[in-house]
Amino acid sequence: MNAELFKIRKHRMPWILTGLVTLAGLLPSGYWLFTRSDVVEALAVADVLQLSWALVAAVFGGWVLGHEYRQHTLRRSISVDARRDVLLVRKAVTGLAVMSVMLATSFAVSVGGVYLVGALNNATTVGDELVRNLAATGFVALASYLVAFAVSAITRSDTYAMLTSLGVLVVFQPLLALVPRIGKFMPGSVTGQVAGWISSAEVDFGGVGLDSNMTAALVAAAWIGGTALVGRQLFVSRDI
Repeated sequence: MNAELFKIRKHRMPWILTGLVTLAGLLPSGYWLFTRSDVVEALAVADVLQLSWALVAAVFGGWVLGHEYRQHTLRRSISVDARRDVLLVRKAVTGLAVMSVMLATSFAVSVGGVYLVGALNNATTVGDELVRNLAATGFVALASYLVAFAVSAITRSDTYAMLTSLGVLVVFQPLLALVPRIGKFMPGSVTGQVAGWISSAEVDFGGVGLDSNMTAALVAAAWIGGTALVGRQLFVSRDI
C-alpha cells in the first residue's frame, strides 16, 4: 500500500485535480463576496461540487491504473507480486483513499469559504440538508471513479479511460436518457436517481426515472459491478 501511495504522490495529476476541484467549489463564495448578498446558501456548494467531483473522479479513476500501462510500470509491480487480483484491488483502494482526501479537502475549503463570506457580508448562511447533499455528491463521485478505473483496465490506457468516462458522462448519457423505455436504465439516469434519493431531492437527467429507488440502486450496482468484472477478467488474463 505504501508503494502505491508513493507512486500516486510523486505525480502532479492528483495535486492538479485537487486544485481544480477546490477552485470550482469556491465559485459560489466568490459570487456572494462580490454581490454582497444578504443570504448565502451553503447548498450551492454541493450543487457545484456534484458536477466537478464527478468529472474529477472520472479523470482520476482512469488515471490511477491507466497511467501505469503508459509508463510500463505494471510489469515491475507484477514481478514483485504476481497475484493480479490483489494488485488490482490494492491500486483501486489506494486510489479511492487518495481521491477521498482530495474531495474532502475541496469540500472543507469550499464550505469554509461560504461561511467566511457569510460572516464578512453579515449575511444569513443557510446550510440545511448539507450532509445529505454531500453524501449524494460522494455517491456520484464513487460511481464515476469505479467505472473509470474499470474502463482503464479494459482499455489499458488512461487516455482512453478518461475519454470514454467523460464521453459517457457529458455527451452520451444525456442522449441515451432520452431513448424511450431504455433511457431510464442508463448509468447516469439510475445514478442520478439514487443521488436524488440520498439527498431527498428530485434529480432530472433528461429521462423518466424508474418506479422504485431501490430498483435504481440495484441497476446502478449492476452497471458498476458488471464493468468491474469485465475489467478484472481482462486484467488477470491479458499480457501487461
